[in-house]
Amino acid sequence: MASEVDICNIALSNLGERSINDRTDQNQRARACDNRFEDVRDLVLRSHLWNCALKREGPLPSLATAPAWGYSYAYPKPAEMLRLIAVKENEHAFKIEGDNIVTDSSTLNILYIERVTDTAKYDSLLVQAIALRLATEIGQDLTGKTELKENLMRKYREVLSEARSADAAEGTPQKIESDLWLQSRYTGIDSWRPFSASVVQKDAY
Repeated sequence: MASEVDICNIALSNLGERSINDRTDQNQRARACDNRFEDVRDLVLRSHLWNCALKREGPLPSLATAPAWGYSYAYPKPAEMLRLIAVKENEHAFKIEGDNIVTDSSTLNILYIERVTDTAKYDSLLVQAIALRLATEIGQDLTGKTELKENLMRKYREVLSEARSADAAEGTPQKIESDLWLQSRYTGIDSWRPFSASVVQKDAY
């Protein structure tokens, strides 16, 4: 089980930098890690269907006031939802608008990527992915070496590729768009419908 500091120190190790004791340490290394840790964590969680971050929820409570036009119902997004993956009610179009999911379905059950902040729940590949992406983001400021970024990004992509294979081996894979660097496609889970703007969004005009 890795802590946030452990992940930061893996990142620093990849940069050839000394470790820290805490994100609040009064040195440049700790400040760099602390400034970027949370946004990098969320970026990496969004980038792949990590089994440890998938969550099913529903039926969601709908808002008392329906959308002004175009859709019949609006459902508030779960507070910790980073990325909507699928809806169970696959006969209806849906779309994310602001803090809500709008649809014509009178019920809504969803599968999404959750913002998991407890690093003890992370598998080893997620730990490595966050550390490598963090190193990519803070490396130039700490080392001044611009050439590190390409090498670290390559390692990050390799970890995502390994994670895709590992997670696929633990269940029926799902068709979904992956991140900018690793475009991966999956086939359906149960009757859940994967989110794809070109397929499921309703033309409201």
